[in-house]
Amino acid sequence: MSNTILLLLHENALEKVESEQWFNALYEAVSNYLQHDFNGLVQILYRMDVSEEKLRNSLQTMPGTDAAHIIATLMLERQVAKVKARMQYKPAQKPAEDESW
Repeated sequence: MSNTILLLLHENALEKVESEQWFNALYEAVSNYLQHDFNGLVQILYRMDVSEEKLRNSLQTMPGTDAAHIIATLMLERQVAKVKARMQYKPAQKPAEDESW
């Protein structure tokens, strides 16, 4: 169970399954952590660098929304931001050997 969320959030996971199915699996994993291993969930959120302030604010401003849904959404947003940052700062491909000097 400890790696379920991290496996779901791996960059390549988004390419392999439909987004609704993927999000539902993430939601279920977060819900399970909330019920059975809250400290483990906190560690995952910390490891992913999900903003504690943003999480608190979201939970307070949306009191009727399921906490697992809010957390899963923030995890997804953080993962998307990481992927975008990697793409933005990815070094340009080196030219082929026959094209280089």
